[in-house]
Amino acid sequence: MGRIDLILLILLILTVFYVFVQQAIINDYKGLTAEQSNRLHSKDTTIRNLLGTNSSLRAEMNTVNERIRGQFEVKTMEVTFYAPLDPDAVEGMCYSGDPNITASGERVVVGLTAAADKSIPFGTRIFVEGFGWRVVQDRGGSIQGDRIDIAVATKEEALRLGRKHATVLIWKGEAK
Repeated sequence: MGRIDLILLILLILTVFYVFVQQAIINDYKGLTAEQSNRLHSKDTTIRNLLGTNSSLRAEMNTVNERIRGQFEVKTMEVTFYAPLDPDAVEGMCYSGDPNITASGERVVVGLTAAADKSIPFGTRIFVEGFGWRVVQDRGGSIQGDRIDIAVATKEEALRLGRKHATVLIWKGEAK
């Protein structure tokens, strides 16, 4: 990974983090008293004014954001979990054929392997909010449209994690 790629990755992560912090701030405003809300709004305005006074920083951030948007597709997707390597995995539900091998022919790697719709090519890198970077290596009968299925170690973990909606960044570059 080159220096520019590393810088872009760091800026992407910071941008995603900023979005989540902003969402948390919005959620925190709910249920506050009027006085608490006004104090928070005042502090938020001060921070925005400080950032707004540095036009070169603002312009650089806009340039970086445009480059990031050009390299990733951002979607809200349904995220589920499967455990093909669990000894209690059920063929036809958790895997088809050899539970160790994905539909792409790669080995299942917990913490890396994800299943996605055929519209996302094998080898595509994705960033799943709350779960980090994954690689699309697998398919699934019910994994269609805006769904991602992440390989985990056990059925218990898959059931505990359940079904979630998360922001997913899909790398537009060439799949590896």
